[in-house]
Amino acid sequence: MLELAIIVKELAAQISDYFSELRHLKKARTILERGSIDKHQDKAEEIYDNAVSGLFRTDNSIEILCSKEIYDYLQRAINLCMDLNELLDDIALKYVLLNRGLSKK
Repeated sequence: MLELAIIVKELAAQISDYFSELRHLKKARTILERGSIDKHQDKAEEIYDNAVSGLFRTDNSIEILCSKEIYDYLQRAINLCMDLNELLDDIALKYVLLNRGLSKK
């Protein structure tokens, strides 16, 4: 759980940085050039799969249910961060394309 929580924290920090960059839309190109955060999603999926499969090695059904719910919430948080990252990329791309079109006129 801690590993997933760390990934959520890292993603949230990155997204916070992207929001501050978006306030200055002239830096939109740097948002597009910053690289992908997909590596976090791949790592999170691997951790999640291993953790959930490991839950069923115990006989304590309450622990299984509670832990599974926490893992699900963490995984949803990561997916939401990824969705938000894609949205920020789209906004930056539209801004760059719009400015490119205006500068040609």
